Amino acid sequence: MGMARTEVRIDELQRLERFRVYLGCYWRALLYVVAQILVMVPVTILLTIEIHSFPGNGITASQWARGGVVELLSMVIGFLFVASFLRLMLRVRLGRVRLALIIDNAP
Repeated sequence: MGMARTEVRIDELQRLERFRVYLGCYWRALLYVVAQILVMVPVTILLTIEIHSFPGNGITASQWARGGVVELLSMVIGFLFVASFLRLMLRVRLGRVRLALIIDNAP
């Protein structure tokens, strides 16, 4: 027999429980943002060095293409960080509360 589960809105929680949910989400989100910055700053620095290391007055088509590839890579990395953050948040308990996905078939 499973544990009783009740769907609640965030404003139905007691103030302390609501704070625990906010704080639990906040510090985990902060860790993910810092991790993403630690990945993206070196990529951006390396791209900037790469673009400015070529002689000439302007940016070449090849450099624009490399910049586009790095931007695409940063979007993929960002998506992966968000996906892993969501997976974590759906697993973790925040006091008596945990986040869950709900399929709503209502019209």
